[in-house]
Amino acid sequence: MSDSAIYLKNVSFAYGNKLILENVNLEVGPNEFVWVVGPNGGGKTTLLKLMLGLLTPDSGRVELFGRAPRLSRRRVGYMPQQISLDRDFPVTVHDVVMMGRLGNSSWGGYSTEDRRAVSRVLEQVDLVDQSNLLFSELSGGQQRRMFIARALACEPSLLILDEPTANIDQVLQREFYRLLERLHGTMTVVMVSHDPAFVSRFVKQVICVNRRLEIHPTGEVSAELMGEWYHGHDIRIVRHDQHFERGEPGA
Repeated sequence: MSDSAIYLKNVSFAYGNKLILENVNLEVGPNEFVWVVGPNGGGKTTLLKLMLGLLTPDSGRVELFGRAPRLSRRRVGYMPQQISLDRDFPVTVHDVVMMGRLGNSSWGGYSTEDRRAVSRVLEQVDLVDQSNLLFSELSGGQQRRMFIARALACEPSLLILDEPTANIDQVLQREFYRLLERLHGTMTVVMVSHDPAFVSRFVKQVICVNRRLEIHPTGEVSAELMGEWYHGHDIRIVRHDQHFERGEPGA
């Protein structure tokens, strides 16, 4: 049994006859921030689902905080890449975030502590003033903050984010990154992302997944290495250390 936040030992997984992950070994300590990269179909989302206990490995062992994932779920917040919520459904921001407390109460209802926890995370993501708005009334950036608030509502020790900035513009990405800056160091964070310029500011380990798993310190991340990971496909790198004035190249 490991004391690490995440521990995988000799893990393999296949869908039918298709091998997705092979002999994966990984150890992530408490309060670390790790970045997961790799080509489409390389096994990134499968790796996350194994961590969450949504899939069972064909061989090997997966532990979260020294226990089986299903026994540690109350300590885990998860924000999937695709989030389905009908914009016409009359649900408020507060209601959506409260969903993150489901399962915390043994009697099945919401307690005073549940409501306090939701109030805390709404303040953390700057949505207190919008808590009674309908989901359909929120901007794109506010929606992202609402969904991460739902993931944070269980007050997790581990936060797992699958492509949290996919399909949003750079303004909303910067807003999301500022939120992650505030969370950094308070919990273990595992994030799938294609933005190395951002994550290199926080991350000590870069996890490359392409059936097998390789771990690199962020100091080794280079354009050549990224090209190898993505098999020559174009990737997007956002420079957070430079700002262009209107009319300049790249503006």
